[in-house]
Amino acid sequence: MAITYVVLARADFNNDGFEDIFLRLDWNITTAFGKGFDWIIVSKASANQLPTIVSRAENNVRLPEQAR
Repeated sequence: MAITYVVLARADFNNDGFEDIFLRLDWNITTAFGKGFDWIIVSKASANQLPTIVSRAENNVRLPEQAR
């Protein structure tokens, strides 16, 4: 599988005081047929915390909460 990413925007989308990153992940299965994209927002809750995915949409369709 090959994955590339594009930074679409950097801003404080959730108003927590930390800059978030809005990404598009393009993926392609190199050994078979299949490709797609995901849109994600990566954020941190504090300066000492690792970044986490706070929002994800797959192929421009919002995923249910339990699928995350």
